[in-house]
Amino acid sequence: MNIVLSLRQKGLLVVASMLGFELILLGALSWLLNDAEKQIARHQKAQNVIASLQHLSSLREKANSGLLMQQFLKDSPDSFRFRNTFQKHLDELPIQLEKIKQLLKDDKTSLMKAAELERVTKLGISLIEQQRQFYMANNTFEERMTTARLSGVMFQTSRWTESLLEDYEKIEREISPLEKESRKRLAQALWVMVIVNIVIAIAVGQMFVRGITGRLSIITENSNNLAAGSKLNEPMKGFDEIVQLDHVFHRMADKLAESARVKQEFVQMISHDLRTPLTAIMGTFELLSSGAYGHLSERGQSRVMDAERESQRLIAMINELLDIERLESGNLQLLREDFELRPILLSATEAVSTIATPRQIKFETTSSNPTVNIDRDRIFQILINLLGNAVKYSPENGLIKLNAIDQNDFVRVEVIDQGPGIPKADQKLIFERFKQIEGEEYKRSGSSGLGLAICVALVENHGGKIGVDSEVGQGSCFWFTIPKSETKDHSAIG
Repeated sequence: MNIVLSLRQKGLLVVASMLGFELILLGALSWLLNDAEKQIARHQKAQNVIASLQHLSSLREKANSGLLMQQFLKDSPDSFRFRNTFQKHLDELPIQLEKIKQLLKDDKTSLMKAAELERVTKLGISLIEQQRQFYMANNTFEERMTTARLSGVMFQTSRWTESLLEDYEKIEREISPLEKESRKRLAQALWVMVIVNIVIAIAVGQMFVRGITGRLSIITENSNNLAAGSKLNEPMKGFDEIVQLDHVFHRMADKLAESARVKQEFVQMISHDLRTPLTAIMGTFELLSSGAYGHLSERGQSRVMDAERESQRLIAMINELLDIERLESGNLQLLREDFELRPILLSATEAVSTIATPRQIKFETTSSNPTVNIDRDRIFQILINLLGNAVKYSPENGLIKLNAIDQNDFVRVEVIDQGPGIPKADQKLIFERFKQIEGEEYKRSGSSGLGLAICVALVENHGGKIGVDSEVGQGSCFWFTIPKSETKDHSAIG
């Protein structure tokens, strides 16, 4: 059974895995820390027991010494002072014994030795008290007997103290390396855990991210393939959000392909079903104008001319639609050769002079004559479009300038008019298809709005750029760049 997870669920699973590993690391670290604390506590306890036993031995020795000093200084003025010191050490012995018992309460074996130590120590304290009494009563015989017994008790006290000291000194010697090893192990574990944690985080993150970025790169590649008209990659398998996006993308691509097919059929319909009859109609109008079907009245002649002009406009629009379709589909092939530019500029101005002359509009063409690598007919088409627009929007008796400016590997061609100018907000808009500027001063022609869009496509196919520099009321400068010939440019004055 296959388990299907969304990206959100996969992300939560990665986070949960990381948290689980963190908990395992914390558990291991806690265990090591607890073990280290136990070793430290045992070491500290051993040191405390050893210190207490050593202090007990010191008190016992001081008590014995005090008893002897009392005997020696029986009639001395310092006897009272030594007696107080002796009593102080004697009173501290039971307190120290109780402290040792508390330290050894969890160690049964040592606790038994401590109990025996307590017994003989208390017996010794009792014998010391008796010896003091016999000493004060000058009972020499009993004093000797007590001294003998006290010597035996002191020997046992020393034996039990030494036994406990040996036990805990041994424990201290054993614990010291263990404590060091535990600390070392803890430090190593910390570093290992940090490194492992980083490695696992990077590995899990890479796996998760690679699973996303790898498939997103496929979608990006599909986008580039769609833009280039190439075949898309096979649809992804799975059910998460990226797979759903890929499936939506494929459905969109299919819809676009279907739209492109319908569009192409529509363009073909225009080409065959509209342009052919329009051409026949144009021929009929020409025959009517020439009098082939009899003489027409002045009014009839005017109507025929209007119909002929509108037919020409429709054919021009159909040709523009066909050009746009060929440019977008990549079916338009440029036949590029090296040409001198100025003759092409002069031919273009002559071609539009038929609409410029009635309005007394003149042309001023650059004397520069660089050699460019172009498709002559397509550059001529661009110039006719730009010059035609300049004539339409120029005032009567206006002047239109054509410049050619050298720009390293390109030549910048400028068409400068004295028209109404173009607002900043519309200067990019006018290069889009079917877009025209609002306003009465911009509606002097019934153009389709495709001319500048075709110019953009043709210039870009040459590897150049196109644009406009304009201010309202100051005229416009439409410009485009075309590549220079790889051979040396020629310049001529004319």
